[in-house]
Amino acid sequence: MDITNLILNREPVIYNGSEYLVTSSYDDGTIDLTNAYGTINITLTELEEGVEYAS
Repeated sequence: MDITNLILNREPVIYNGSEYLVTSSYDDGTIDLTNAYGTINITLTELEEGVEYAS
């Protein structure tokens, strides 16, 4: 999964039934997912296991 592309193109992902934008990535292997209700910080592995859709 190309996280940089998701951030730069602001492509939505569906994670655990909710739509998010990937807004940040960090050197520790975590990323921020943001939607209208807030931001969550998860690992890339968690995203890859829980993602239902990515453009």
